[in-house]
Amino acid sequence: MTLPLKEKRDPLPDNYELGLVRLNSLEKAFLNIEVDKQQRDLMRFLWIDDINSKDPNIVTYRFCRVIFGMNCSPFLLNAILKYHVIKYYALEPVLAQNTLEGLYVDDWTSGGENDDEVYALYKTTNACFASGGFNLRKWASNKKEVIEKIASDRLKKEQPKENEAQSNEDQSFAKMTVGGLDEIDPTKEHKVLGSNWNLAEDTFVLKLSKVVEFARDLEPTKRNVLRITAKLFDPLGLISPVMVVLRMLLQELRLNKSQWDDTILLDQKLRLEKWMIDVQRVDNVRVNRYYFPGQKTKVKSAVLHGFGDASKGAYCAVVYLCIESEDEYRTSLVAAKTRVAPSTSVTIPRLELLAALILARLVSAVRDALTQVIHIEEVFCWTDSITVFHCIQSDKEFKQFVQNRIDEIHKLTDVKSWRHCPGIENPADIGSRGCLASELVSSRLW
Repeated sequence: MTLPLKEKRDPLPDNYELGLVRLNSLEKAFLNIEVDKQQRDLMRFLWIDDINSKDPNIVTYRFCRVIFGMNCSPFLLNAILKYHVIKYYALEPVLAQNTLEGLYVDDWTSGGENDDEVYALYKTTNACFASGGFNLRKWASNKKEVIEKIASDRLKKEQPKENEAQSNEDQSFAKMTVGGLDEIDPTKEHKVLGSNWNLAEDTFVLKLSKVVEFARDLEPTKRNVLRITAKLFDPLGLISPVMVVLRMLLQELRLNKSQWDDTILLDQKLRLEKWMIDVQRVDNVRVNRYYFPGQKTKVKSAVLHGFGDASKGAYCAVVYLCIESEDEYRTSLVAAKTRVAPSTSVTIPRLELLAALILARLVSAVRDALTQVIHIEEVFCWTDSITVFHCIQSDKEFKQFVQNRIDEIHKLTDVKSWRHCPGIENPADIGSRGCLASELVSSRLW
């Protein structure tokens, strides 16, 4: 078969479906793929014939299955899954495409507009992957009735054998890393690509309290500041203004040439403690997964609004989805991206241009992801920099640094979609300066 090229995947949740059915992973996904006999010599490794022997002999073994850890393993898995899905849905290319769009390595996410549609999706998808020898497991849904129906069906098919040993497969590396499974209540929450998903409330939960527990007994050093910064997994950047405070502190420590295990300066320690105390007070941040909570009226239009801003310390882009229905307007935060400003001296107009560039990239990714489930009427990009606004609108040739970024902005967005807004009305200003968790939670602008 012909292996497909790798496709860029956007880490954005599918939020348009009413009922969501979600799979944690394919069971033993890599081990279900057999390696061709002619290729097994490329996967040789050395072992010993008797671990209890004082003078064991070295033995050469070969892997017969695709293993976890090789660079090519995710690609091979993607190719095999794509082959079986397209083969199974040979007469239904739309269903094949929808199934493939929900795949991310060995995770699959999708949904439907009602319980019956979701359950039918479960049955057909389960049969599709089973035809290739893959077992879909760890199903979850925001609808209790759906998951009970799925659980009943699974129980009939997977009755454990007598005296069968209990599997310890879930006691995995994931429990020891960021966002481990020990941080969730499996009866109420589930993991979606590393993010906590509360099934009952249908919200994503960012557990700031876990960061506090992790950092409580750590010494205030450069190494531990980095560990705290990396502890919270926030792929959509929903609380990036909070996390950028630590990243700016980390950059400051690097510029001061602080050693990894030296205690940081007093003023830096006080800023870290202030941040930690505030995070502990907020505890958890909950964000609606579904962009239309409780809304059953017909959607009239959907528009994306993106904002970019920069300061001396960082620059930020944030994108919102604005929905107009028959009854109301509703605005939802979709994604944000915040980056620390370069350590070399860069002018504010150039930082504003960098903010406009990451805004163009982010709004393009969001548009491509959401277009699969909802028609986006228009896209607007906002900046509070008059200089950047006129540079984007101009046909003039600029110096290389500016021109390269303007060209990419033009490639990703329509020039006519750019607008100017006052700085006080720009939500990206919060992300570019950073803020405390309590300030972000109470902010109406963000």
